[in-house]
Amino acid sequence: MLAWASQNAPSVDALLETERFVDYWSAKAGAAAAKLDWIATWRNWLRTAAERTPHQKSDVGSPAYWARAMNRARAKEGVR
Repeated sequence: MLAWASQNAPSVDALLETERFVDYWSAKAGAAAAKLDWIATWRNWLRTAAERTPHQKSDVGSPAYWARAMNRARAKEGVR
């Protein structure tokens, strides 16, 4: 999925958008939250994020990208 995001939505921070995607759909209830294909739903989410994001090459996969992802995960878990 990260490879898809890097190629198809390079201006998007895929990990951050995936966190948003999970939070959004985890909080959603009812028929609107029932999806037949979650990966296709995620790809559409990333495409929408790409439309809202300035078109510049992201650093997906770089050490700085993973460091930011780890910092977000640690903050979410309350670890420093």
